[in-house]
Amino acid sequence: MKIHNVQQGSQDWHALRDNHYTASEAPAMARVSKYLSRADLLKQKYSGEIPEVSDAQQRLFDKGHAAEAKARHIAEELIGEELYPATATSEDHPHLLASFDGCTMLEDVIWETKLWNQDLAAAVRAEVLSAHYLVQMDQQLLVSGAEKCLFMCSDGTRENTVWCWHYPDEARFQRLIAGWQRFRQDLADYQPTADDEVARAKVEAQQDAVRAHEAEAASWRACFSLSAAERGAALKTAREVENPDNVTISRKEYNALLAARVMLDALQSAGVEEWSGYEDAITEL
Repeated sequence: MKIHNVQQGSQDWHALRDNHYTASEAPAMARVSKYLSRADLLKQKYSGEIPEVSDAQQRLFDKGHAAEAKARHIAEELIGEELYPATATSEDHPHLLASFDGCTMLEDVIWETKLWNQDLAAAVRAEVLSAHYLVQMDQQLLVSGAEKCLFMCSDGTRENTVWCWHYPDEARFQRLIAGWQRFRQDLADYQPTADDEVARAKVEAQQDAVRAHEAEAASWRACFSLSAAERGAALKTAREVENPDNVTISRKEYNALLAARVMLDALQSAGVEEWSGYEDAITEL
Protein backbone atom coordinates (compact mmCIF):
# COMPACT_ATOMS: atom_id res chain seq x y z
CA MET A 1 0.00 0.00 0.00
CA LYS A 2 1.01 3.62 -0.43
CA ILE A 3 0.88 5.53 2.86
CA HIS A 4 0.01 9.23 2.65
CA ASN A 5 1.54 11.66 5.11
CA VAL A 6 -1.69 13.25 6.30
CA GLN A 7 -3.16 13.54 9.77
CA GLN A 8 -6.57 11.93 10.07
CA GLY A 9 -9.22 14.62 10.39
CA SER A 10 -7.02 17.32 8.87
CA GLN A 11 -7.86 19.42 5.82
CA ASP A 12 -5.34 17.48 3.72
CA TRP A 13 -6.92 14.21 4.86
CA HIS A 14 -10.39 15.37 3.81
CA ALA A 15 -9.04 16.54 0.44
CA LEU A 16 -7.45 13.13 -0.13
CA ARG A 17 -10.70 11.38 0.74
CA ASP A 18 -12.63 13.60 -1.66
CA ASN A 19 -10.62 12.21 -4.57
CA HIS A 20 -10.81 8.53 -3.66
CA TYR A 21 -13.31 5.85 -2.73
CA THR A 22 -12.87 5.19 0.96
CA ALA A 23 -13.33 2.15 3.17
CA SER A 24 -15.90 3.99 5.29
CA GLU A 25 -17.90 4.68 2.10
CA ALA A 26 -17.74 1.06 0.94
CA PRO A 27 -20.80 -0.07 2.95
CA ALA A 28 -22.93 2.64 1.29
CA MET A 29 -21.60 1.64 -2.15
CA ALA A 30 -22.55 -1.98 -1.36
CA ARG A 31 -25.99 -0.92 -0.06
CA VAL A 32 -25.34 -2.29 3.42
CA SER A 33 -24.61 0.96 5.31
CA LYS A 34 -26.58 1.73 8.44
CA TYR A 35 -26.23 5.47 7.87
CA LEU A 36 -26.00 6.34 4.17
CA SER A 37 -27.76 5.13 1.04
CA ARG A 38 -25.96 4.41 -2.22
CA ALA A 39 -27.97 7.17 -3.91
CA ASP A 40 -26.89 9.71 -1.29
CA LEU A 41 -23.26 8.64 -1.67
CA LEU A 42 -23.49 9.19 -5.43
CA LYS A 43 -24.92 12.64 -4.81
CA GLN A 44 -22.17 13.50 -2.32
CA LYS A 45 -19.41 12.26 -4.63
CA TYR A 46 -20.80 14.35 -7.50
CA SER A 47 -21.34 17.58 -5.59
CA GLY A 48 -18.55 17.24 -3.06
CA GLU A 49 -20.92 18.49 -0.38
CA ILE A 50 -20.87 16.58 2.90
CA PRO A 51 -23.69 17.13 5.42
CA GLU A 52 -22.63 19.22 8.40
CA VAL A 53 -21.96 17.35 11.61
CA SER A 54 -24.49 18.15 14.32
CA ASP A 55 -23.45 18.94 17.88
CA ALA A 56 -24.79 15.58 19.02
CA GLN A 57 -22.83 13.75 16.32
CA GLN A 58 -19.66 15.66 17.19
CA ARG A 59 -20.02 14.70 20.86
CA LEU A 60 -20.37 11.07 19.80
CA PHE A 61 -17.32 11.33 17.53
CA ASP A 62 -15.30 12.90 20.34
CA LYS A 63 -16.36 10.13 22.69
CA GLY A 64 -15.33 7.54 20.10
CA HIS A 65 -11.92 9.16 19.58
CA ALA A 66 -11.31 9.23 23.33
CA ALA A 67 -12.26 5.56 23.63
CA GLU A 68 -9.99 4.69 20.70
CA ALA A 69 -7.02 6.37 22.36
CA LYS A 70 -7.61 4.43 25.58
CA ALA A 71 -8.21 1.12 23.78
CA ARG A 72 -5.05 1.33 21.70
CA HIS A 73 -2.81 -0.18 24.38
CA ILE A 74 -5.28 -3.07 24.79
CA ALA A 75 -5.11 -3.78 21.06
CA GLU A 76 -1.31 -3.55 21.13
CA GLU A 77 -1.20 -6.13 23.92
CA LEU A 78 -3.40 -8.50 21.92
CA ILE A 79 -1.34 -8.09 18.76
CA GLY A 80 2.01 -7.93 20.53
CA GLU A 81 3.19 -4.90 18.56
CA GLU A 82 2.78 -1.15 18.50
CA LEU A 83 0.04 0.26 16.29
CA TYR A 84 0.23 3.43 14.23
CA PRO A 85 -2.70 5.30 12.65
CA ALA A 86 -2.34 5.49 8.88
CA THR A 87 -4.10 6.55 5.70
CA ALA A 88 -3.21 4.72 2.51
CA THR A 89 -4.24 3.91 -1.04
CA SER A 90 -4.02 0.58 -2.81
CA GLU A 91 -1.09 0.09 -5.17
CA ASP A 92 -3.15 -2.24 -7.38
CA HIS A 93 -6.33 -0.18 -7.16
CA PRO A 94 -5.14 3.44 -6.61
CA HIS A 95 -8.67 4.85 -6.53
CA LEU A 96 -9.33 2.93 -3.29
CA LEU A 97 -8.35 4.47 0.05
CA ALA A 98 -8.53 3.35 3.65
CA SER A 99 -7.80 4.97 6.99
CA PHE A 100 -6.64 2.69 9.78
CA ASP A 101 -7.12 3.14 13.51
CA GLY A 102 -3.93 1.16 13.76
CA CYS A 103 -1.40 -0.66 11.62
CA THR A 104 1.73 -2.57 12.61
CA MET A 105 5.12 -1.43 11.37
CA LEU A 106 5.29 -4.45 9.03
CA GLU A 107 1.75 -3.66 7.81
CA ASP A 108 0.71 -7.27 8.38
CA VAL A 109 -1.97 -6.58 11.01
CA ILE A 110 -4.50 -3.74 11.11
CA TRP A 111 -6.89 -2.59 13.81
CA GLU A 112 -10.42 -1.22 13.59
CA THR A 113 -12.32 -0.17 16.71
CA LYS A 114 -15.88 1.02 17.30
CA LEU A 115 -17.41 2.70 20.32
CA TRP A 116 -18.93 0.33 22.84
CA ASN A 117 -22.60 -0.54 22.57
CA GLN A 118 -24.37 -3.67 23.80
CA ASP A 119 -25.73 -4.86 20.46
CA LEU A 120 -22.40 -4.59 18.67
CA ALA A 121 -20.60 -6.17 21.61
CA ALA A 122 -22.95 -9.17 21.45
CA ALA A 123 -22.32 -9.51 17.70
CA VAL A 124 -18.56 -9.39 18.26
CA ARG A 125 -18.73 -12.07 20.95
CA ALA A 126 -20.75 -14.30 18.59
CA GLU A 127 -18.50 -13.36 15.65
CA VAL A 128 -21.52 -12.53 13.51
CA LEU A 129 -20.78 -8.98 12.40
CA SER A 130 -23.14 -7.26 9.99
CA ALA A 131 -22.05 -6.49 6.43
CA HIS A 132 -21.86 -2.82 7.43
CA TYR A 133 -18.64 -3.60 9.31
CA LEU A 134 -17.35 -6.46 7.15
CA VAL A 135 -17.29 -4.47 3.91
CA GLN A 136 -15.30 -1.67 5.51
CA MET A 137 -12.72 -4.15 6.79
CA ASP A 138 -12.64 -5.90 3.40
CA GLN A 139 -11.45 -2.66 1.81
CA GLN A 140 -8.98 -2.03 4.62
CA LEU A 141 -7.50 -5.49 4.09
CA LEU A 142 -7.47 -5.09 0.31
CA VAL A 143 -5.71 -1.72 0.49
CA SER A 144 -3.19 -2.75 3.14
CA GLY A 145 -2.48 -6.29 2.07
CA ALA A 146 -2.55 -7.20 5.77
CA GLU A 147 -2.92 -10.78 6.96
CA LYS A 148 -5.75 -9.99 9.36
CA CYS A 149 -7.75 -7.25 11.04
CA LEU A 150 -8.43 -7.00 14.75
CA PHE A 151 -11.98 -5.71 15.12
CA MET A 152 -12.76 -4.28 18.54
CA CYS A 153 -15.74 -2.79 20.33
CA SER A 154 -14.64 -0.78 23.35
CA ASP A 155 -15.15 2.24 25.57
CA GLY A 156 -11.47 2.18 26.46
CA THR A 157 -11.82 0.01 29.57
CA ARG A 158 -10.90 -3.65 29.80
CA GLU A 159 -14.33 -4.46 31.24
CA ASN A 160 -16.07 -3.12 28.15
CA THR A 161 -13.76 -4.40 25.43
CA VAL A 162 -14.50 -7.33 23.13
CA TRP A 163 -12.83 -8.31 19.88
CA CYS A 164 -12.71 -10.76 17.00
CA TRP A 165 -10.59 -11.29 13.89
CA HIS A 166 -11.47 -10.68 10.24
CA TYR A 167 -9.41 -12.22 7.43
CA PRO A 168 -8.87 -11.56 3.73
CA ASP A 169 -11.25 -13.31 1.36
CA GLU A 170 -10.57 -13.18 -2.37
CA ALA A 171 -14.23 -13.66 -3.32
CA ARG A 172 -15.23 -10.73 -1.11
CA PHE A 173 -12.41 -8.65 -2.59
CA GLN A 174 -13.66 -9.30 -6.12
CA ARG A 175 -17.22 -8.31 -5.17
CA LEU A 176 -15.86 -5.11 -3.59
CA ILE A 177 -13.81 -4.21 -6.68
CA ALA A 178 -16.73 -4.95 -9.02
CA GLY A 179 -19.03 -2.88 -6.82
CA TRP A 180 -16.75 0.15 -7.02
CA GLN A 181 -16.42 -0.27 -10.78
CA ARG A 182 -20.21 -0.10 -11.13
CA PHE A 183 -20.29 2.88 -8.79
CA ARG A 184 -17.66 4.74 -10.84
CA GLN A 185 -19.71 4.19 -13.99
CA ASP A 186 -22.89 5.32 -12.26
CA LEU A 187 -21.08 8.44 -11.07
CA ALA A 188 -19.88 9.16 -14.62
CA ASP A 189 -23.49 8.79 -15.84
CA TYR A 190 -24.98 10.74 -12.93
CA GLN A 191 -27.68 13.24 -13.92
CA PRO A 192 -27.50 16.11 -11.44
CA THR A 193 -30.48 18.10 -10.25
CA ALA A 194 -30.46 21.88 -9.97
CA ASP A 195 -29.79 21.50 -6.23
CA ASP A 196 -26.80 19.27 -7.00
CA GLU A 197 -25.32 21.95 -9.24
CA VAL A 198 -25.82 24.62 -6.58
CA ALA A 199 -24.15 22.39 -3.98
CA ARG A 200 -21.24 21.67 -6.31
CA ALA A 201 -20.73 25.38 -7.03
CA LYS A 202 -20.77 26.10 -3.29
CA VAL A 203 -18.12 23.46 -2.63
CA GLU A 204 -15.93 24.77 -5.47
CA ALA A 205 -16.19 28.31 -4.06
CA GLN A 206 -15.16 27.04 -0.64
CA GLN A 207 -12.20 25.20 -2.16
CA ASP A 208 -11.14 28.37 -4.00
CA ALA A 209 -11.27 30.28 -0.72
CA VAL A 210 -9.13 27.64 0.99
CA ARG A 211 -6.57 27.74 -1.82
CA ALA A 212 -6.44 31.54 -1.62
CA HIS A 213 -5.89 31.37 2.12
CA GLU A 214 -3.12 28.80 1.67
CA ALA A 215 -1.46 30.97 -0.99
CA GLU A 216 -1.54 33.97 1.34
CA ALA A 217 -0.05 31.91 4.15
CA ALA A 218 2.68 30.68 1.81
CA SER A 219 3.42 34.29 0.85
CA TRP A 220 3.86 35.26 4.49
CA ARG A 221 6.20 32.32 5.05
CA ALA A 222 8.17 33.25 1.94
CA CYS A 223 8.42 36.86 3.06
CA PHE A 224 9.87 35.99 6.42
CA SER A 225 12.26 33.47 4.86
CA LEU A 226 13.93 36.31 2.91
CA SER A 227 16.39 38.73 4.40
CA ALA A 228 15.79 42.49 4.19
CA ALA A 229 18.35 42.64 1.39
CA GLU A 230 16.58 39.93 -0.58
CA ARG A 231 13.22 41.67 -0.19
CA GLY A 232 14.82 44.88 -1.41
CA ALA A 233 16.32 43.08 -4.40
CA ALA A 234 12.92 41.68 -5.31
CA LEU A 235 11.42 45.17 -5.23
CA LYS A 236 14.33 46.60 -7.26
CA THR A 237 13.92 43.87 -9.90
CA ALA A 238 10.25 44.73 -10.29
CA ARG A 239 10.98 48.46 -10.60
CA GLU A 240 13.70 48.11 -13.23
CA VAL A 241 11.64 46.07 -15.67
CA GLU A 242 10.71 48.29 -18.62
CA ASN A 243 7.24 46.80 -19.12
CA PRO A 244 5.61 46.46 -15.68
CA ASP A 245 2.83 44.29 -17.09
CA ASN A 246 5.30 41.53 -17.93
CA VAL A 247 7.60 41.04 -14.96
CA THR A 248 9.78 37.95 -14.77
CA ILE A 249 10.90 37.11 -11.24
CA SER A 250 11.31 33.93 -9.25
CA ARG A 251 8.39 32.35 -7.42
CA LYS A 252 10.18 33.08 -4.14
CA GLU A 253 10.46 36.76 -4.99
CA TYR A 254 6.85 36.89 -6.20
CA ASN A 255 5.56 35.39 -2.95
CA ALA A 256 7.70 37.83 -1.00
CA LEU A 257 6.17 40.78 -2.85
CA LEU A 258 2.66 39.51 -2.17
CA ALA A 259 3.44 39.09 1.50
CA ALA A 260 5.08 42.52 1.66
CA ARG A 261 1.93 44.06 0.15
CA VAL A 262 -0.24 42.36 2.76
CA MET A 263 2.09 43.55 5.51
CA LEU A 264 2.16 47.11 4.15
CA ASP A 265 -1.64 47.26 3.97
CA ALA A 266 -1.85 46.10 7.57
CA LEU A 267 0.70 48.67 8.72
CA GLN A 268 -1.05 51.50 6.88
CA SER A 269 -4.37 50.49 8.39
CA ALA A 270 -2.73 50.73 11.81
CA GLY A 271 -1.47 54.26 11.07
CA VAL A 272 2.19 53.50 10.43
CA GLU A 273 2.66 56.99 8.93
CA GLU A 274 2.44 58.40 12.44
CA TRP A 275 5.02 56.05 13.93
CA SER A 276 8.47 57.18 14.99
CA GLY A 277 11.06 56.43 12.34
CA TYR A 278 8.56 56.20 9.47
CA GLU A 279 10.06 59.13 7.51
CA ASP A 280 13.59 57.77 7.94
CA ALA A 281 12.46 54.40 6.55
CA ILE A 282 10.82 56.07 3.54
CA THR A 283 13.99 57.99 2.65
CA GLU A 284 15.92 54.70 2.52
CA LEU A 285 13.66 53.23 -0.18
